[in-house]
Amino acid sequence: MLVCKEEGHKQTWLPAGYTMIGKLKAMVKKASISETEGGSTMGPNLRRMSHFSFGRRPSMASRGSISGTSYTKPPGPKVRYENTYRFTPKDGEKFKSSKAKEILKDVVTSYINKNETYDPNMCKKSAPTMCDIIQEKLKDLQFPRYKYVVQVLMGQSSDQCLRSTSRCLWNTNTDDFAEFHYAVNDMFVSATVYAVFLE
Repeated sequence: MLVCKEEGHKQTWLPAGYTMIGKLKAMVKKASISETEGGSTMGPNLRRMSHFSFGRRPSMASRGSISGTSYTKPPGPKVRYENTYRFTPKDGEKFKSSKAKEILKDVVTSYINKNETYDPNMCKKSAPTMCDIIQEKLKDLQFPRYKYVVQVLMGQSSDQCLRSTSRCLWNTNTDDFAEFHYAVNDMFVSATVYAVFLE
């Protein structure tokens, strides 16, 4: 019994149950016989089969590519780390508020010069920028397992009273804060950072 198999504009009549892999095996066998008759002792060389053409040339890389399906490596399992059960930082890894205060001072004084006057549009842009820079510089200190909350408050000094307070629920043995206040002409800047140890 013969089965008609259409490949593009060609029609090939194959025996029933004859698959593409079976056809390739027959071609490899035929190629090895022809090479043996020609006196070659190299054995079958699949790259020499380029003179055979039947539709699209299959890849010899893998059985999956011969059958027309491509193989991709499935993604690996998500890595989950074991809990360290560390409730306190190691020696020398505790947050130092003195270093954080130096960063606050450097950033604020570099952005606000002594001749600066209050401008609401300038303050609106400068405050978030200073927060981002302070946070990046705090990360460079490399205190492991610490999370930082940075706040920069800018306002106008015009003979009024302003009180700013903050309360935090934290561990006083591991967590700490640093602050820096700066005033020029009719403007004030208050920068605060809170460092919380992540258990």
